Amino acid sequence: MTKEELTAALKDCTAKLGHLPNLVEFRRLTKISKNQIRKCFGTYTRMLYASGEERLGSGYIVSLPSLFLDWAKVVRGLGRVPTVVDYEMEGSYSIRPLLRRFKTWGQVPAGLLDYARQQGLEGEWKDVLEIIEDYRGDTFRAVYTLKYADVLFMLHAFQKKSKTGRETPRRDIELIKQRLREAERIAKEMMS
Repeated sequence: MTKEELTAALKDCTAKLGHLPNLVEFRRLTKISKNQIRKCFGTYTRMLYASGEERLGSGYIVSLPSLFLDWAKVVRGLGRVPTVVDYEMEGSYSIRPLLRRFKTWGQVPAGLLDYARQQGLEGEWKDVLEIIEDYRGDTFRAVYTLKYADVLFMLHAFQKKSKTGRETPRRDIELIKQRLREAERIAKEMMS
């Protein structure tokens, strides 16, 4: 029996059962022996992997692409980076596979952002990646004016801290207004 025939048998068996079969179910429905699987793939798990199938549930390793897709869907649904409780409520997996890979929950966003960039997923998941970047605190705002000829005044630059919304903090707005008045005074002195 060839790899292609085994893969086709696995897909047929999955369609009949409505879920991915375990080894016993697969052998019972297909009458394929362990030796035939070993000859082509070595193990049943390797056959599943080669077929593009993934076992779910306790004790199975979740692939990083699957983890990213699930986590990104949760981020997209919430419109923010999920807490542990959010992910446990909305995600398809437990938090353990993420913690196993990234050690702490705080490192999950950065780790998945790096993965997405390495895989070139910026186009499809742009909104999710922007949420992660904002969460990481790497977003800066700069306020300047070009009002005065030949002079560019940089009034204020600050790191965006808000996890929700886009509103600039009141104290930053007051500081910008104060510096604008000062820039106007300096510009008038330069012109005279």
